[in-house]
Amino acid sequence: MLNNIHDPIVQPNIFRNSTDLCNQLREDRELFELDYVAIKTVPPLCSDEVALKCKASFLLVQYMRGVVIRYKFENDAKDRFVEFCRIHYADNDEQLCEIDKFDRTYRPQNALYWLTRNTFVSRIFNRIQHTLEIDLQYKISFITKHIHVQLAHYSDQNDSSSKETSWSFYRGKTMLQHEFDAFLRNSSDGLLSFSWFIMANRNKNVAIDLLHRLITVNPQRIAILFEIYIDTTKHVISPFALLENNDHEDHSKKDDICFTIGTVFRIQSTEQVNEFSIEMWQVKLILVDDSDSQLFHLVEPLRNNDIQTNPLAYAGRLLVEMGDFDRAEQFYLQILLDPSVLNQPRRSCRIQTALGSVFTLKNEFNKALEHYQQALKASLSCLPPNHPDLMPIHSAIGDCYYKTGNYLLALQSYERAAQLIQPNMQSIDQQTLDDLNNHIVNTRKHLNSSAWRDTVQFSV
Repeated sequence: MLNNIHDPIVQPNIFRNSTDLCNQLREDRELFELDYVAIKTVPPLCSDEVALKCKASFLLVQYMRGVVIRYKFENDAKDRFVEFCRIHYADNDEQLCEIDKFDRTYRPQNALYWLTRNTFVSRIFNRIQHTLEIDLQYKISFITKHIHVQLAHYSDQNDSSSKETSWSFYRGKTMLQHEFDAFLRNSSDGLLSFSWFIMANRNKNVAIDLLHRLITVNPQRIAILFEIYIDTTKHVISPFALLENNDHEDHSKKDDICFTIGTVFRIQSTEQVNEFSIEMWQVKLILVDDSDSQLFHLVEPLRNNDIQTNPLAYAGRLLVEMGDFDRAEQFYLQILLDPSVLNQPRRSCRIQTALGSVFTLKNEFNKALEHYQQALKASLSCLPPNHPDLMPIHSAIGDCYYKTGNYLLALQSYERAAQLIQPNMQSIDQQTLDDLNNHIVNTRKHLNSSAWRDTVQFSV
């Protein structure tokens, strides 16, 4: 079948030597890294399951930003990061040179410089956007905080020096059709945030040129042009900085602006346009200010004191709400390696219980049972066996036995949970009581049915 004459045809490149091939691969990598920007959106109304997952994903970015900003790193954080990078890039002479330079010259006040260069630092940041690897975030968090602080410093200079009341910046990105449908097509008047630091340019043609290059290589992707509007008369939550106002060595970026992690925008409109022979979707964004009521209520859970005292556990819960059970499992298992968790029974119990919930959602009930039993063991090291706080764990253990067909042990666990409720009936909500009673009734029915079948088989 012949190709449609209007379809773009990507011609294969033929290279006469390895140097040209390596240079082309380097250019392609840099191009795709410019497109490697994860976004999170929240529609105006969060009601269905998809919207609730979007909300959890959005909250996770906002939450992790708060954790990084409050993070107090050790004095040897840079040394440990450099050591890790030297091992990781042991076979890459080019990046080893950059790592040596970083080791010699890095200072908190030049952190932004390292973000904007295409080196190992930006590559690690790109990886974190999509993998959410906790240990990697921990290793590089000192740079993340330094960049945020530097942007806040320059943001104050923006306020004092600018005579313009509004700015417009542009950023290009491509997406697959299903990604566009899920995140942007019907999200007008909703909220959008970029998962990491984001760069944009005053010159619209720079963004369109990037889109042209990306679509030429991947014609099956959809071109997105973000038009970002900033009202400089309003006080905004997230700091940003014009690179022309700081001592940046790369003068090609003088028209760029950099926004901090998780900066939030209002999606004003989404419309399809054709510019420079490129079919694209133009998404108009407005930088959200402090008075936005939807954002205020959306992030209200993050102000809860319990969350502040158990930050990592809450992040894992958001991963569960996103439906990302595998990543939640890895997240909690990583936390269990922390000695401060292992040495504190209450914290250990919470993480073991969370792991039990994750494996339950994955229908891996034997693994769930193991973690619930570990949670019970940790709790019994600091609580008496008749303490009402043990009731949910006994009930969860009963659920695991029930799901695996071990009805006798399931009944014993449910009845133990019911015994712990008796002295505290007034403090237990009615739904919990009804659920537990239903579990006991249903389990007894299964036991009676099994006993009847055994009797019939024996008599026959």
